[in-house]
Amino acid sequence: MKKKQVAVIGTAGLPAKYAGFETLAAHLVDNLSNQWDFTVYCSGRQYKKTMRPKTYKGAKLNYLPLQADGLQGVAYDVISMIHALFYADILLILGVSGSFLVPFVRLFTNKKIITSVDSYGWKKNKWGSAAMLYRSLGEWIAIKFAHVNITNRESMEDYTALRYNDRVVSLQKEVNSVQITKYKFMGRPYAFKLCRIAPENNIEMILGSFVQTPQHQLVISGNWNKSEYGKSLRKAYAIFPNIHILDPIYDQNELDMLRGNSFAYIHGNQPGGIDAALLEAMFMGLPVLSLGTAGNKITTEGKALYFSSADELAILLNHTRIGEFQRVGRAMQETAQRRYTWQMVATKYAYLFMRTLKNNKTEKSTYQPAKLSALSFDMGY
Repeated sequence: MKKKQVAVIGTAGLPAKYAGFETLAAHLVDNLSNQWDFTVYCSGRQYKKTMRPKTYKGAKLNYLPLQADGLQGVAYDVISMIHALFYADILLILGVSGSFLVPFVRLFTNKKIITSVDSYGWKKNKWGSAAMLYRSLGEWIAIKFAHVNITNRESMEDYTALRYNDRVVSLQKEVNSVQITKYKFMGRPYAFKLCRIAPENNIEMILGSFVQTPQHQLVISGNWNKSEYGKSLRKAYAIFPNIHILDPIYDQNELDMLRGNSFAYIHGNQPGGIDAALLEAMFMGLPVLSLGTAGNKITTEGKALYFSSADELAILLNHTRIGEFQRVGRAMQETAQRRYTWQMVATKYAYLFMRTLKNNKTEKSTYQPAKLSALSFDMGY
């Protein structure tokens, strides 16, 4: 029987090297290509012409000469959606940039629409008031007019930032001489952080805490040069000998080596869904020191160490015993392996695809992770 076709819209593209939506797309393709024909839309600005494969693990890749985010992201999503109407059975739309088109797709076609809302993404500090209004309206439209929405308002939890755990189940302690030469800070214990350099990730709070605790090292990797905010922070804090500021690292083995040899992972993200880097740290069994938001506490099941200010993080760094760090690390790994494996996530999406195609009703359904988990296993997946 011919496989049904799914268009994945809203990501920067594959292979994944950007953020949570790309990670989701990569592993849906990896786990479900034997059941579904995927086409993933990719940003030509993110991938050089010499690095644009036509397929990825069986999925077709279509490139557009636009950025996948910012103002160009609206046109990027809209063009992708229009193109997908010519062949796809399901449009999986990740994000809300082009959601104003969803009601028209729903009204004039029989295509099935599944949206994954970037939970409270419109509240991020990087957006101006006009952009925040547009994105909040886009979120409302996506939730109202899509056949299915993947969202969970109570915990701000979605499936957009998960990574299959079999690559990070053990700490990578082996460090060779080249790595030691490149990363001289590895001679002493250090904490690690990986994130986009944006105000809502509370970078300055975390950096300030390590200024207060010069006996502790922080290694932090991110896209510092993409904004004036990042450039100014880098200039201000690079002078401190215990703070090591690294550019983005896309080599997964090198990233896992740096992360796996840290004594703790620092998580300061405030809005949004589950963070990919946080999940990876949890899978590795790293102790997590996290901003104490409701969403972060739900992700970590209240078992991490929490702070709300630079002073509180400094206290945790100075007064947490080694045994407590070890206990938290074990709890993080147990939570991740129980709740966030990619096999489970892919199963849930496969169920959604099938359910959406079979459902001829016009009302919208909104799935929360706990409910979706029960449904998918009831169907025998």
